[in-house]
Amino acid sequence: MKAKKALRVFFRVALPVLSLVCLFYIFFNSMRAAQNAISVTNSVSGVVTKVAQKVTATGLTKTKAGSIAAKIGHAGEFALFAFLLSAAALQRRKTAEGLPFQVFAVSLFAAVTDEYLQTRSVGRTPSVTDVIVDLSGALTGLGLALLIGYFALRRRAKKENASP
Repeated sequence: MKAKKALRVFFRVALPVLSLVCLFYIFFNSMRAAQNAISVTNSVSGVVTKVAQKVTATGLTKTKAGSIAAKIGHAGEFALFAFLLSAAALQRRKTAEGLPFQVFAVSLFAAVTDEYLQTRSVGRTPSVTDVIVDLSGALTGLGLALLIGYFALRRRAKKENASP
């Protein structure tokens, strides 16, 4: 019983901290100069290009593959952020009422801030498309957290109803 309580306390502290670390990572990457960001994307896009060319005969270029890899990276970062934020909030609640709107609002603010920070970086420009990609990732993370949270809250409610 003490181990369960210690684990619950750990998650109540760890999840908010991890969501902040994830947000700072997103912002840090947005403030990197375009040349640094491109070098990371190029290494990933080389792999994406090779795989895509084997799967399809479209002749996917490295530039297009890099763009796709960057968008997937944006969506993945925001999915992780929204998942951690949602999980942290669900640790402190008995229901998820209002949570989707709150996580969406925070994710929207983070996505717009992310794009604003790119205006301050050399060679980077903000994009409305990136905000949309970020929000789609955030909604994916939120959905996953709500699905997992639904089953966890249901199990918790069953245990509370079973014990006198």
